[in-house]
Amino acid sequence: MAELRTIQKAEVKDFVGIRYLLALSDQYAVIPYPLRSLGLQNTDQDLFMLVIGPTGIFLLSYHLIYKREQSQHYLTLAYDIERSADMLEHYLLRYLSGLPMIRQAIVVHDGNIQGQATERVGFVGWSKLRAWVEEGPVILEPATTRKMLQVLKAELLYQRVFRYQILCEIDRSPGQLRYLAMDTVEDRPVVLKEVFLPQGASHEDSHALIRGAKLARELQHENIVQVENIVPREDRVYIVSEWCEGAISLRQYLDEHPGTLPLTTAIQLIKDLCQALMAAHAKGIIHRNLTPDNLLVTPEHRLKVFNFDAAKKEGMHTLQSTALKKLTEENPYADPDYAIGTHQVDQRVDVYSVGVIFYELLTGNKPTHYDELLWEPPSKLIPGLPTYMDRLIARAIKFDKDQRYSTIHAFYSALEKGTSDLIGSRYELLGNEVHKAPNSLIFKARDTQTGQMVALKKLLVPPTTDYQTRLQTLQMTLDPLKELKYLQHNALVRVIDTLIEDDDGYVVMEWVEGRNLREHLKALPNHDGLLPEEIRHIGLQLSDVLHYIHQEGYVHGDIKPENVMLSQDWKVTLLDFVPWSKHETGTLQKIPKTTRYMAPELLEGSHVPDEQTDLFALGVLMYELLTHRFPYDYAQLRSQGKGESGPRPLPLDEKVPEDLAQVVFKALAFERAGRYNSFESFQVDLENKCDVSEPPARLEAAIQSRLKPSNHDDIPRLVWVSAGLAVLLMGIYLFQEIQQWVNPSDIPVLKEIQYE
Repeated sequence: MAELRTIQKAEVKDFVGIRYLLALSDQYAVIPYPLRSLGLQNTDQDLFMLVIGPTGIFLLSYHLIYKREQSQHYLTLAYDIERSADMLEHYLLRYLSGLPMIRQAIVVHDGNIQGQATERVGFVGWSKLRAWVEEGPVILEPATTRKMLQVLKAELLYQRVFRYQILCEIDRSPGQLRYLAMDTVEDRPVVLKEVFLPQGASHEDSHALIRGAKLARELQHENIVQVENIVPREDRVYIVSEWCEGAISLRQYLDEHPGTLPLTTAIQLIKDLCQALMAAHAKGIIHRNLTPDNLLVTPEHRLKVFNFDAAKKEGMHTLQSTALKKLTEENPYADPDYAIGTHQVDQRVDVYSVGVIFYELLTGNKPTHYDELLWEPPSKLIPGLPTYMDRLIARAIKFDKDQRYSTIHAFYSALEKGTSDLIGSRYELLGNEVHKAPNSLIFKARDTQTGQMVALKKLLVPPTTDYQTRLQTLQMTLDPLKELKYLQHNALVRVIDTLIEDDDGYVVMEWVEGRNLREHLKALPNHDGLLPEEIRHIGLQLSDVLHYIHQEGYVHGDIKPENVMLSQDWKVTLLDFVPWSKHETGTLQKIPKTTRYMAPELLEGSHVPDEQTDLFALGVLMYELLTHRFPYDYAQLRSQGKGESGPRPLPLDEKVPEDLAQVVFKALAFERAGRYNSFESFQVDLENKCDVSEPPARLEAAIQSRLKPSNHDDIPRLVWVSAGLAVLLMGIYLFQEIQQWVNPSDIPVLKEIQYE
């Protein structure tokens, strides 16, 4: 088998003619494009091949094989071969001596021209090429052959890798080379990628790279380049994949089509990309390094994805974070989270890259959107472009991944149907204001049918599951929330509807103006707590609505400041929750929970949520509002053993009336026996025993002063002092100027005052 070598990057136009050289023995070396080592690059010279072996040196022209139209006369071609052979001979003689004459031939199809073109150049049919090369006595020694290869800079470490014979180099990038190779068992072309491990790479890094290739081998899809084999070596890994005849990278495709692509072509390419990613994501495989250089476009203008080296599967180690950061450094197609090192691997990483690539397909440029409010939509650059594509791309490349499409399937579906801004074909998002919670996003929207303002709560379900599993998860999450539509209380947010849109779950609720208690607490100066009368007012409203919820047979299970809204008229609204039936039993995973507000019996798993656990959470909330701290050390609660006496809460400030303190302490008692057993009894004590009531006018004044936005409260005290000092100095200066103008004799006095 011949050792096929390369000098520089080669563009392979046809592999069939080279195949007949594979029958040569291993004593021969075949060098495509030999004249490039002399610094010559010519289209005709690129079709030359040099064969070096024990029977001599052979310069072959494949011009009549590659260019079937035979645009060049064979005599002109023969003279080109002769001149090229002379140039090669003179070049080699600078380093070697005693070289045999270079034998020259034009390779043709069998049955075509025969005989001699000139005295030195003959015609050889490609099926007879082997016999023509191997005939004759032994002329060259192996040492001479090796020396010539070194002179021609045609070194490859392996003449064959496993069962794959290298034909020539396709392209190269830092740390890797790609070759066109021949599968000698199945007699077909393949792509052989040689990936070099960095110096000093660990055994784990080597396995991580191999695992990335193994992930790609799992994928079988028409829009994914099939990985067929993996051949590991000590300092490198060879990855064998299918050969796509005539395909070029998307980067080359864009370079060959400067400006903008036809809209139908751009959409078809991006749909192919989505189809490939949906197949990969269904198996939990995230590409993570989508760029035009890692995408192929076939002669039929269809797209294929390859290079899954950086791919990640949930729970599997791939490249280390340092290598991944280097891989995506200054990559405009990479998720912005990569730059700050806080990325989480899920589908939204690929969604971002698809959005950037789609923008480039449409406009010919990559988006520059360091400020999302200033980005240039595609329709501004391409008149007549459907505006829904602006919204489609803008949502895909959001910096906040929770605001992107959660799945590539959602992006594909929106592209298919030409989506609008209406969620559920009814609710129109208003502005860019988004309230973010740990497990949800809240958007302000307008109901186009009724004209009312509503809140759209988007549930943040981890998107690392396949499409069908995700829909089932969303449905299971939304089903319990449908029951909230039947709960009616003036202190409970009204749930209007639930829906699934773009693979995301939404809860439609009434829009409530105001701030939640957490925001209100943070706005207080010096980390002060609320006043006792304010706490009592909040506690009475919350106990009333929670009493109603428990009468209906449900448990809230997630009482905390973030779930309580406070309006300017001091109205409390309890936000939505996942209803937990008091008659149910099971694990605590069914309800959302925040551990600091969970009763001890829930922390240790000895009880299911009930009225007393909600009472404990309300007691903790009231304590926090009074003091700006928690009553218990969380670590102490977690370490408390069964049967041990519970810890006592930290004392309240002296400003808190004793009767109010007793009610709060009883609500958050560690032992269930010492706690209120119902909201009704809690409400009675809070209303009748707590003597902290204030005249209505004073209460309203205190509320309005705290809730109304005030520039004075928002500006630090130091700023006010500095401003006052500046006004004073300005006054002194003006006073001096006036005195100087009215009575110049007083100037020394003014100077003395200024000096003091």
